[in-house]
Amino acid sequence: MINKQKLVVNQALIMAGGVGSRLELGTKSHLLYKGKIILEYVIESCIKAGIENIVVVLVPKNLEDNIEKVKIERLNFLKKKYPQIKFVRGSNLSFRKTPNEVRRYLDEKQPFYFLCGQSPQSSSFLKQLATLYKPNSIVCSGYKTRHNDLVSMGKIKDNKIICFSNEKVSAPKIFKAKKNEVITHFPYIIDFNFYDKYLKMDGYKDIFEFCPDRLLRDGGEIYFSTNPVKLSEIDYADELIELYRSVDSLVKNIYQV
Repeated sequence: MINKQKLVVNQALIMAGGVGSRLELGTKSHLLYKGKIILEYVIESCIKAGIENIVVVLVPKNLEDNIEKVKIERLNFLKKKYPQIKFVRGSNLSFRKTPNEVRRYLDEKQPFYFLCGQSPQSSSFLKQLATLYKPNSIVCSGYKTRHNDLVSMGKIKDNKIICFSNEKVSAPKIFKAKKNEVITHFPYIIDFNFYDKYLKMDGYKDIFEFCPDRLLRDGGEIYFSTNPVKLSEIDYADELIELYRSVDSLVKNIYQV
């Protein structure tokens, strides 16, 4: 039975430093759609969910110089509109980049959302995740299909992920979850203590990846929550339409899907 205790998660770390090399349309978080960059939709949804402490990790300055002027102007508009948000420069562009660099901006005793800067979530979904979180647990968000070169397949029982298996491919393909399975994305709520304990070095200095299978073996818990909006990571051009449809859905419902 899922613990439905009410818990306020009011911190968010938004990773917006992906250069979109596979998409070849520039930094994904800076894509313009209907007058806003995608990052703006992510931020607005967080604010509507009641998240007060937001840190946005951007691309290094030398890469930002290559971004179209109109996109940078919109980013600067966001900085002025939301002076309470901390915009910092990332030193590594991997989404798995450790948040150690920005820990000074977050309360390490409190859980936080770890969000992707190009994938807006509805504010109601973020609130839902907060109700699922409980001490010493990590809440994952999942998708039915995903394009990538590495996918974690999680077995589900009673809304709890009970085991994982990873699959690698050399070229993009569509992964489909079988019955009682879910294809997981990066965790959306994690605890600093668990983050430290269940990381492994992946061969590069200060770059880590989360090891959910190890967490489970050591007795940790991971709950699955279905996202009410179909989202895409837009790693490939044919996924752009799905992202834009998701944004349209969020805007239509005022981020309260």
